[in-house]
Amino acid sequence: SILGEQLRREDNLDLNTWVGIHTGSAIVESKESAVSLVGEARNVAVRLEDVALHGQVTCTEATNRMFQGRFECVSLGRQKIRGVSQPLELFRVERIAVSGSLLEAVAPAELSPLTGRDHEISLLKGRWDQAREGMGQIVLLIGEPGLGKSRLVHTMKAHVLGQIAEGEVDAPVIEWGCSPHFQNTRLYPAIDFYERDLAVDREVAPDERFERMLRGLEQYDIARPEVIPL
Repeated sequence: SILGEQLRREDNLDLNTWVGIHTGSAIVESKESAVSLVGEARNVAVRLEDVALHGQVTCTEATNRMFQGRFECVSLGRQKIRGVSQPLELFRVERIAVSGSLLEAVAPAELSPLTGRDHEISLLKGRWDQAREGMGQIVLLIGEPGLGKSRLVHTMKAHVLGQIAEGEVDAPVIEWGCSPHFQNTRLYPAIDFYERDLAVDREVAPDERFERMLRGLEQYDIARPEVIPL
């Protein structure tokens, strides 16, 4: 939308783009100067042009399942797509969802049982007990992708959250996460955390963001000019 506004303003050109996404099987062939794609994924995505609107991202139910917890989508109902025998349920992608991690986006029933990690879980719980007694702890998890580092963290978070005492105000878990997609965005882990903590997104006006930040600071009695000049 920013590029479209710039082209309209500077070159008097209309850039009416649309995006169609489908998840399915495909065959990819790489040549010297091009990549060709054939199969269901390509065919359905291209034919979404018949129902997609300019300026919107439209996806199928198969893709929406993968988006769960990461993007907020609105159902457009089941629609007939050229070349597809049965109508497909389509969704319009609205915005990035406010969530912590991909594991949090998956319903607990969909997670397979955690096996073979009793020693690691026991060690983490022991470090947590020491931290609660005032002995600060740092645990570094190192491993190849797919070994279950995120699952260990998810399991430990569930354990910690299960120990919350009634009436506690402070969150026992503060989670900051990095992403290779934002490596050029300064302080992204901090920005991401506070946006999730204050439940703000790009559509929230700056004044409302500021008010929510003040209310957050008031919880800790530090929303005072003499402490933090705002």
